[in-house]
Amino acid sequence: MDKMLLGHRIREVRGDAGLAREEFAGKMGVTPATVGRYEKGERTPDADFLYQLVIVFGCNPEWLLTGEGPMKQGEEGKFEGGGIQGGSKINKSILKASIRLIDKALSGGSFTEDQRLDYIANCYDILYEEYTKTNTIVEDSEKLLLTLIQK
Repeated sequence: MDKMLLGHRIREVRGDAGLAREEFAGKMGVTPATVGRYEKGERTPDADFLYQLVIVFGCNPEWLLTGEGPMKQGEEGKFEGGGIQGGSKINKSILKASIRLIDKALSGGSFTEDQRLDYIANCYDILYEEYTKTNTIVEDSEKLLLTLIQK
């Protein structure tokens, strides 16, 4: 997947909400020009923007990151009961921690958008597994990063 496909999904979220670019930008806390760049695939949204799509518009993070599954949380009974790989409902705190951790780890590197999104999905799965064992969300972990890089 590339930035363009993510941009199409962002545009689809905006269209589904029936919002003009200016209204959508206002809800998301960015400028209309920034939304335009995201939708055209000229710029990659940051973790907070993606998180807001999940929170404000009820997007299914799996669909948002990969294009797979239903667009909205709970549609078709598919999102409920499924983490990125399946298991239980997406934990928003874990998703946010995953995106921040990957963005921090990949900063300065030359990774494709598809590689970045794969790392986020894998990071979510690892953090979720750890959360189910310890009931804590790992915010920063060199061990986690090494595990991700080896996948």
